Amino acid sequence: MTPPVKGQKVSSSETLYRRARLEPEFRCYRRDKKIRPNAFRLRKSEKSLSVDVASLTTKEKGVSDPTSFFLIEITVEGIESVNDKNRSKPEEESFFPELTVEHDPIEDNIAHALIIFDADETNHDLVAKELCRIATVIMPVETKDLEKRTDSPSQGKIDS
Repeated sequence: MTPPVKGQKVSSSETLYRRARLEPEFRCYRRDKKIRPNAFRLRKSEKSLSVDVASLTTKEKGVSDPTSFFLIEITVEGIESVNDKNRSKPEEESFFPELTVEHDPIEDNIAHALIIFDADETNHDLVAKELCRIATVIMPVETKDLEKRTDSPSQGKIDS
């Protein structure tokens, strides 16, 4: 198989994996096993969301450490449907940036790709909520495992 080229658009038929932190303080996962928007928030140093192209990796590699992370699945087609939905809104109502998915292979991970968008504080929250809406947890954890991970009752609270 030919490795992907950096900057090349990821095919609409592809599925993406994104791992997110399990620890309650990161607030990415709810007790009812729903994904929270924090799973799609950019870190201060990031300009795009890091994902893996499923056809180029495995779930186990994607999650890397199931005791610290859970794995989310999202389709490129789903991301494109978010773009289509937001393009149909009147311009004055649409603060939603165009999302693109590009290959970004790195030395130890040819599956690495990026969800790219022009982020600001307003639209970043919208993007996180929309991606959360179309994503699915595929390597779930048990609620009892989350409860074991808490150091104190107040720290262990996970929003429902």
